[in-house]
Amino acid sequence: MIKRIFESKGGYLHQFCVYRIKERALRQGFTADVEFMLSNGKAVDLVLRREGEILFIEAATSEPMEKEVRNLVNNVTIELTPNQLIVAVKDTKMKRSLESLIAGSEELKMHLTKIRVVYAGDLIVGKGKEAL
Repeated sequence: MIKRIFESKGGYLHQFCVYRIKERALRQGFTADVEFMLSNGKAVDLVLRREGEILFIEAATSEPMEKEVRNLVNNVTIELTPNQLIVAVKDTKMKRSLESLIAGSEELKMHLTKIRVVYAGDLIVGKGKEAL
């Protein structure tokens, strides 16, 4: 059994990514809620808020990527509407797979402009265009 070091669910890599993204967001003036429970009973890995902006962050560190599409669908079927839905993935294979699945999802078609799939490492350090 994996001992929980951080406040996030999931394995060590998932917990680590959520914790590091949260710490960076706090330094940038966001408030952060880990495992934020939505009204539909689904928890978002990380919800960030700043000056009317709401970001939902999902850490995708394990297969199957289809579960991440289901997470995104659940994230957009509630009354709290995020400005962005960001999925932080661990590698190129996951990024390509998830981007393809999202593009083919009828349920997400209306939300494609809000969804970003990024490398977790880039989001943690704020590399390039992946700043929060």
